[in-house]
Amino acid sequence: MGIVSSIASQPYPQEHRRGTSGKLIAIMLLIVMVAIQASTILPQGHNLAREPYRSQERRAARKAWVDNPSPATKAIFEEEQRRVRRYVYHRDAVRFASWMPVILVLDGLAIYCFWNYRKIRILHLRSRTASEEPVECLECHAIIPIGESRCSHCGWTFNT
Repeated sequence: MGIVSSIASQPYPQEHRRGTSGKLIAIMLLIVMVAIQASTILPQGHNLAREPYRSQERRAARKAWVDNPSPATKAIFEEEQRRVRRYVYHRDAVRFASWMPVILVLDGLAIYCFWNYRKIRILHLRSRTASEEPVECLECHAIIPIGESRCSHCGWTFNT
């Protein structure tokens, strides 16, 4: 009765749940990696007073506006501020557009390796069993005897 109740309480077979959780973990890792990497290249809040682009012209326009406050000097200072903002936003957009494809390719490569590691490991185990060496179970880490393809401890097999 204990075996039947434990099987009935599991809605999916053990193999199905294991594969789904691995893919879910890989997708979550991809999302986290992209978010962390994108946060390093996304536009940050800038202190435009410290921006070196056109700093002398900006200082001169501000000094002229402070010394002689008029609509004309204010317009000149605001135009300098707009130029700096446009330059900074353009620079950040180019940086983001150039780094994001690189990050996505590297993340895709990492996820591909993560998903295919088990397949590569199984191929390696098959070649080891063909050469008559004992192998270690990928699930419970017990030793699978020579010539066997199924773990006697947990029932895992690398033959599909």
